Amino acid sequence: MLFYVIRGPKVEGPPPAAPPKEFMELVVKEWQHVIDLMDQGKVAAAYAYIDKPGGFIVCDVESREDLDELLMTLPMHPYSNFQITLLITAPRAIQFDGRARDKITPVSPILLSPVYWFGFGDSAPQY
Repeated sequence: MLFYVIRGPKVEGPPPAAPPKEFMELVVKEWQHVIDLMDQGKVAAAYAYIDKPGGFIVCDVESREDLDELLMTLPMHPYSNFQITLLITAPRAIQFDGRARDKITPVSPILLSPVYWFGFGDSAPQY
């Protein structure tokens, strides 16, 4: 399963107790760990924001439980807020959308006519 995970700093709670230098070392450890997860095939992509704290990763794991376990291994986990979205691939989205289209009642051709919507009838303006 693919998950899009946005990580940002926790808004509530006390700030990290670590001095700034130690905190930045923790940030580096976080990204090193993410790179290791990429090498293991558990993270498909990872990006950091340039203009604010945080970033996002795309995780490829077996289940939501596996994702939760993976996120808890991140060094910055105690200081992070996560937003998680389940993803599907583009080919799968086409299949899903196709099934949804099959369930839609066809629209009457009269409803698509400008006459229906604008009431021009035989007196439609000629351009």
